[in-house]
Amino acid sequence: MKLNLEKEFYRLENIFVDLQEQVDQLMTVMGWPTLFRSLYDTVSVSLSLYFAIDSLANQRPGLSNNLCLIVYRFMGFLLLASNTDEFNKEREESGRKLRRIISSSSTLQDCKQATKALKELEKPVQFSLASFVTLNRGTFASMCGIAVSYTVVAVQFMLGDDTKTDSHLAVSIPTTTALS
Repeated sequence: MKLNLEKEFYRLENIFVDLQEQVDQLMTVMGWPTLFRSLYDTVSVSLSLYFAIDSLANQRPGLSNNLCLIVYRFMGFLLLASNTDEFNKEREESGRKLRRIISSSSTLQDCKQATKALKELEKPVQFSLASFVTLNRGTFASMCGIAVSYTVVAVQFMLGDDTKTDSHLAVSIPTTTALS
């Protein structure tokens, strides 16, 4: 029984090491493209929100297209962020299994390698986008906040431009009439 537990431990440890290497390689290869895609999605959502509000306010076509694009961008990023959280939940579950295996074997309890592997499993994996930002649900919330903030600012500029145009017309119409 103990021999089987020790074999299972070493098998799980090898899987863990392979998985950690794959995550590191994935983030090295995909960090920059994912970072730029996230930035693109944030700008795209901001612009789409602005154009959706503009379409609604000025009764122009295109509202449904902008809303579809917003949902598409948000859902894609939320899916990516949620998968990183799910990965860490699976990792925690593996840590619990490993802890049970170690606690049932006195040989593994004395093994420094087993203790080290358990400590590594207890740390959540950080999915870093080119070492600038960590990808998780908090990043998604920040992206939403940025998009809404920039949209509010853009709408305020839009409303400010309309006010200037209306007041300019109000001033120029009487002047033109008075000269006639």
